[in-house]
Amino acid sequence: MNHTPPRALLLDMDGTLADSLGIMRLVFARLMAELGLPDTDQAFDSLNGPPLWQCAKILVARHGLGLEAAAIHRRWLDILDEEYPNVRAMDGARELLDEAHARHWRCCLVTSAGRAMAREWLARSGLAPLVPLVVGGDDVARGKPHPDPYLAGLALTGAAAGDSLAVEDSPAGAMAALAASIPTCLVGSHQPLPDGARRLASLAEVRDLLVSRSQP
Repeated sequence: MNHTPPRALLLDMDGTLADSLGIMRLVFARLMAELGLPDTDQAFDSLNGPPLWQCAKILVARHGLGLEAAAIHRRWLDILDEEYPNVRAMDGARELLDEAHARHWRCCLVTSAGRAMAREWLARSGLAPLVPLVVGGDDVARGKPHPDPYLAGLALTGAAAGDSLAVEDSPAGAMAALAASIPTCLVGSHQPLPDGARRLASLAEVRDLLVSRSQP
């Protein structure tokens, strides 16, 4: 009997599967206003990818704040909890996941958000049955751009890196997947493309790539 090795589709959440960057930008603006810090797109983009606890530490170091990073992290999460229920799935998300499911790819969310928050969003968006596996930022000691989140995703799916595909929207996320030796797409982003990653315009193009990689 032929045995086909498992294939895994590993997806970032914010800005990739979830159309959340506008909400994340609003949350960042509110936090910057409370902290009395400049609110710029450049500052926001520089913090897109790593888990929020790590971003809070970066803010403290960058601006010499007289606040504990843990307190900033808690406030960031509070604001996020207020705004995140408004987040919807990205265009093409369901079609991509339906295709992956039909072709027996194992789908795993690999996010810097907390696992509980990620599962809540999957359930609310109706995608939970298609994405049964989740690696949250609180599941690993080191977040993106380190490979730990994606290595954990490979372990959950049981797939080899070469039989998998990672989908990201940030350079930090793409670097994490590439560091885990996973073929990686950067979707819908105009940020610098890490060496080895492939830039695609939409999740529809990711779906086409998945179909082509599913051929015997």
